[in-house]
Amino acid sequence: MIQRAIARRYAQGLFGIGIKDGNYRVYKDELDGFLSLLTQNETLYRAVTLPIHDLNFRKGIVSDIAVHMRLSTPVLNIILLLLENNRIKYLSSVIEEYSKLVDEKDNIKRGKLYSPYPIDPETLREIEDVLSEKLKKKVILTPIEDKRLIAGLKLVVDGTIIDGTIRRQLDIIKETILKE
Repeated sequence: MIQRAIARRYAQGLFGIGIKDGNYRVYKDELDGFLSLLTQNETLYRAVTLPIHDLNFRKGIVSDIAVHMRLSTPVLNIILLLLENNRIKYLSSVIEEYSKLVDEKDNIKRGKLYSPYPIDPETLREIEDVLSEKLKKKVILTPIEDKRLIAGLKLVVDGTIIDGTIRRQLDIIKETILKE
């Protein structure tokens, strides 16, 4: 909970700058790219995140990465600020909170669509379109294959769950039988 609150503060700070200069989407892409680079390279990740290394050494590494990736000054500054405050481990949470702010600004809702089988892209698009119309926001769903569902679909968007799976129907029947 505290980590989320801290991450949200950093994200809001960067987002405010992004809104003012109109580059809030660019900053999201840069943050995603930076985190992706760190997570793909274990040695680099350790060199940047482990406090056993000297702070100036870690800042130098981040600055070198920033030059090669052509990171904007605000993104570089937020990463360096996380380093200086020994909160670089919160970077993924900061990015998650920042992404929420960008989605909110762009009128986007993200959700998950659970299915016992792969969903073809056309069906996924149709479901997204129907939800977008109902919610009056652009909906982007991430399909997740879950063999435990037997049949049907389960949809989770913004904390709301729509469960039309056979597994759920069987659970309801089981509860009804046990009550009797």
